[in-house]
Amino acid sequence: MNRNDKKKVFRMDEQTWRIVDNLFGATVYSYLLCGRNSAVLLDTGMGLTNFKGLTNELTSLPVTVLNTHGHLDHISSNHQYEEVFLHPADEPIILQHSQKEFRLNTLRQLLAEAKMPGWLLELPGLRGLVERYASLPECNRRKPLFDGMRFDLGGRTLEVIATPGHTPGSVCLLDIERRQIYTGDTCCAQGVLLMFDHSCSVSTFRDSILRLKAASDRFDLNWPAHHQTPLDHSWMDDYLGCVEQILSGAPAQSSIKNPLGNGLLMKNGRIAITYRPDHL
Repeated sequence: MNRNDKKKVFRMDEQTWRIVDNLFGATVYSYLLCGRNSAVLLDTGMGLTNFKGLTNELTSLPVTVLNTHGHLDHISSNHQYEEVFLHPADEPIILQHSQKEFRLNTLRQLLAEAKMPGWLLELPGLRGLVERYASLPECNRRKPLFDGMRFDLGGRTLEVIATPGHTPGSVCLLDIERRQIYTGDTCCAQGVLLMFDHSCSVSTFRDSILRLKAASDRFDLNWPAHHQTPLDHSWMDDYLGCVEQILSGAPAQSSIKNPLGNGLLMKNGRIAITYRPDHL
């Protein structure tokens, strides 16, 4: 494990690590969860971190990848692992987010959002990095991930909870014995984006948050893929309040136009939901 990669690893307990990947101001968390017999890696970052090198240093157990959804900041080191699971509803998304031109265009968008000039990508010192990020090796070893599936790691069991919204195949992983849940992009501290062409309706997302609420007696902490960690149950109430404002027809605070998509922004307490008014 090189010095830079070591800085990306944070130990949560004796069998759990959070791995931080970032690119031009965008940050995403992956989680390595170990049991007695095997390990699971929840998401594989943006493709610029040697995840396999990191997980080999952290555990000698066989590692299976579970993707919380198919966006490029969560799937880009999948090719380094033999066994990868993704919900079938996100298959079209992962295929799109693995294409070179799509990834290059997203990189340009990140630069624009960070108010950095596009010519930076042409600098000799960055060309190799950009090419490595954009040219993602194929990974056709995916297996289907479904609601209710369980993964027994040996004294540690993960249960899949389907939570469509951000994407149709979004899932959360309940760490049963430790009473914790890993929610990907479904329930983060700043909010959720529902304005993509492939995002589900606001009503569908509400049903997903209600599923998490119904399971809340089974977990104490939520570890999302972005922003503040961990979160308690109160964040789900903020999400439900925001959803109800949208569905009741309350006026949005602002409209959003950015390279990721266009929509309206509704705020409630500590979070905001970006949504499409024609997709309630």
